[in-house]
Parts: sequence; C-alpha cells; structure tokens
Amino acid sequence: MLRHEFTVDMDIDFAVCFPCLCSPQSFFSSSPYTHKVRKLDEKGELYEVVFKWRKLGITRYYPVKLRVERRPGKDKVEIIYKSTEDSKHDFYLSLVVRRIGPGKVRVHCLSYMRAGLMADLLGRKEYKLFVENLVRDGVFCLVERRAVPHYA
Repeated sequence: MLRHEFTVDMDIDFAVCFPCLCSPQSFFSSSPYTHKVRKLDEKGELYEVVFKWRKLGITRYYPVKLRVERRPGKDKVEIIYKSTEDSKHDFYLSLVVRRIGPGKVRVHCLSYMRAGLMADLLGRKEYKLFVENLVRDGVFCLVERRAVPHYA
C-alpha cells in the first residue's frame, strides 16, 4: 500500500479555501492528475473520480468511486474522501485544515492507495508528488496561483 502524510502551512484565507475543499468537483478538478469528476447522487456525498497518470509515454486511467464526509468547524474543517466498497480501486484522503492566523492555514493530509491502483507505476516518490500536488492545487482552486505554500 502506498501511503503519504504531510503538513503544509499556506498563505490563504480559511474562508476562501473552505468552499473548494468541500466540493470534490472543484477540489479534484484542479489537479492535472484528474481526468474527470462526476457526481453520483443528489446529496453531494457520492462521486466518481477518474485519476490519470502518464509515465513512459503510457497514460493510465483509474476510476475511483468515493464518498465525501465533511466535518466543518469555526476554525477547523476535516474532509475525508474514501473509496466505497464497490469501487474498482481503494483510495483514502483525509484533509484537516486549521486557521493559524489571519490569511494563514495549516493543512494536514493523510492519504493512501492500495497496490494495484497507481502503485505499480508510481512508486513512493511519485505517489508523494501526486498527493502533494493534488492537495496544493485543490486548496488554491479558487485563488490566484501567486500564493506559495511553505512546507512544514
């Protein structure tokens, strides 16, 4: 199983990044590793995300059916994206975003994928880049790209 965990401080207002993180369509669509995102229910809890990975001239697509769980708070929000039992591939992404000051947030991320998803092609280093880019691009989806994350 591939696993990656990291914490990053970002110069972005909590109220600005919150709506994007809570919307899988906005969050995942911002990444170059995402081919498409499709809502599967009216509640906005069930989605299909098709990840793509290109390596050695070969592009592979990995559909993941996932459920989103949102736990909002005043100065903290937790969002969990977890594959469903009937998903073709296992995927888990937990984001905890805390307001740490005016215009600053701390994002803690834990993610894993079971071997067979992208593991055969990616490896640990590539998975780390995949997750960090996915999170960075998703957090900044509604903001101009001039803010630069500072990795803790």
